[in-house]
Amino acid sequence: MTVSWQARRVFVFSHPRTACHVFFQLLATHPIFQVVTPFCCAGANEVSTEAQAVRSRQEWQDLLSMSDEDASKITWQGSIDGLQREVAEAELNGKFALTMDHPSFLIASSQLQAHLGIRGCEAKPTPVIIDRKLDVGAVYPHLDAGITPEAHPNPTLLPDRFFFSFTPIITIRHPARVLPSFLRALQRLGDDISHPEFAVHGESFRLERLIFDSFKAYEEARAVAEGRKAKVPIVIDGDKLVRDPQDQMKELCMLLGIDEGQLKYSWDPPRLLEHTKMARAYMDEFNRSTGIFFNPRAKEVNMAEEVRCWRKEWNEDIARILEEKVAAQMEDYEYLLQFSL
Repeated sequence: MTVSWQARRVFVFSHPRTACHVFFQLLATHPIFQVVTPFCCAGANEVSTEAQAVRSRQEWQDLLSMSDEDASKITWQGSIDGLQREVAEAELNGKFALTMDHPSFLIASSQLQAHLGIRGCEAKPTPVIIDRKLDVGAVYPHLDAGITPEAHPNPTLLPDRFFFSFTPIITIRHPARVLPSFLRALQRLGDDISHPEFAVHGESFRLERLIFDSFKAYEEARAVAEGRKAKVPIVIDGDKLVRDPQDQMKELCMLLGIDEGQLKYSWDPPRLLEHTKMARAYMDEFNRSTGIFFNPRAKEVNMAEEVRCWRKEWNEDIARILEEKVAAQMEDYEYLLQFSL
């Protein structure tokens, strides 16, 4: 029997192009949640003086329509402090804190290099971050179990105590869905997609696996110390979500200890950051969405058919590259898939 998390604070570790924005929008409609600024650390990763991203700070500022003055105010320490304050505020309001970020925005460039091997990019100095414990207050004064999983340490720049205080939800989707979607977004940005190293952060589920394994090891150690059964980190497969959202959300809500009947499966178009190049490239469809609906006709992946479509949409070389990259992703994807709802 699966053990319920009975969540009080939830972090969606979202792989790009996995229907993660739709999933987050749907979960956020539940009245128990107070949304804590999603992608709170993305600015620090992209445009701060301690930026860890592969693209240059100037490129990111252009994509986000961000001025030099606004960029100069962003730091890693300030971003994590702000995240902790928002979590504390949600809990003081009697709500469950809910936030989301892509793992590639949370992990130091040295870790990205170690696990992804990004060619032509040097590791940058890792930011020094102090856990100011701004999320600890009268509501939840004891959040540190004093457990550090040595074999699978926290791979992110979030302080260990804070990282492990969350109920994790990891989003995945078949690589044959993720990669071409990522490629289309890069095209809309005007990137050169002919190079075989395109979609660096979108082409590997390794970062999500590192986060999963870290939470799994932490929970197993804590379960032994407390004499109970361990909880398994939650994995949502975007393909399953698209095919039958209500079934997926019923199972998720049972694990979280909340009432699925209070979710709203339709909404007004979100129109998030729609003035930026980044949103127009990556979020245009989501920003026009009005909900998520049961779609039993959503097809299972047929690689031969996918490759034919890629040849038609692009060309033989890009179809071959996509096919190779999908194959390279499958081990980590299938590892996480076995734990999906």
